[in-house]
Amino acid sequence: MGISRLSTKKIGRPQGFKYPVGLSTRIGGSESVNVATNSTGGVQTAVGSNAVHTYTSSGTFTNSSAGTYTFAYMFVAGGAGGGKAGGGGGAGGVIIGNDYSVAPGAVLTITLGAGGAGSTSTGTKGANGTNTTVTINSNTPSSNLTAEGGGGGAGESSTPANAGGSGGGGGMTAIPGGPPSVAGNAQGYAGGNGAPLAGGGGGGAGGVGTAGATPGTGGPGGVGVAITFTGSPEYYGGGGGGGTHPGSTPAGTGGNGGGAAGGNHAAAPAAATANRGGGGGGGGHVSNPGGQRNASAGGSGFAQITYVMSQDFVSEIYDIGGSNGGPV
Repeated sequence: MGISRLSTKKIGRPQGFKYPVGLSTRIGGSESVNVATNSTGGVQTAVGSNAVHTYTSSGTFTNSSAGTYTFAYMFVAGGAGGGKAGGGGGAGGVIIGNDYSVAPGAVLTITLGAGGAGSTSTGTKGANGTNTTVTINSNTPSSNLTAEGGGGGAGESSTPANAGGSGGGGGMTAIPGGPPSVAGNAQGYAGGNGAPLAGGGGGGAGGVGTAGATPGTGGPGGVGVAITFTGSPEYYGGGGGGGTHPGSTPAGTGGNGGGAAGGNHAAAPAAATANRGGGGGGGGHVSNPGGQRNASAGGSGFAQITYVMSQDFVSEIYDIGGSNGGPV
């Protein structure tokens, strides 16, 4: 009997088929995934169907889920210091959005800005707040964000107040307030001008600082903006109030959103609230030589991110004989 030899040949999978040969595929299935279980950073809480990540110090945000999703955000820069015998500090810039996209493996580095120091010399201004920055590891510069620090308030004999996310208030000898550093009031508003014996209020993220009024009424700081990520409205980015000279008239109130009230003849103002990005209060003044009061510091920055926890991701579904076998 003769012996036949079988020849073998390796055949690749037909084009368009998945392993094993003969397995048909179709696109268009979806699955619902709770992305919060694989998204980390800050302090994560649940508010209804949303996850909220809150940052009171610098940190990262990481998407370790299997899909791309978008989140809403608020980033607040550090508020500026007020001026000695002068204007309130400008609030840190506030940027808000609802369409930031993060792909699987995205890592955001969030660096919160510090509040600027208050002025301790009538000839100098309060220090600007520090920027809050957000950078992403995908090397996409257009996805990086910067909230600009508030502008320092002017002292009694300084040059005009600084520009910033919101501008600083003017000093007591009719020194002008500072403008916002971003066009169109995109992050904040201008500080109010100073007047004889009255400092102007620092600009807020939601409104201008009020000018000081003679005799001796310090201008209130500009109002901040309200955020409802956690359900109840919370204000951020209030301007600092302007200082005042006579004891019988009031210093400027701090803007809603962490702005500090201005000082008077009796005492230096308190510092702005931490993690609100508010401006520091302008220092007060008394008649005796050397009676000017120091100003207070601005508040530190803040960040919050929120997104819907349940996300529907498109997946590839395979079937054999009409029976789905699951995602590839």
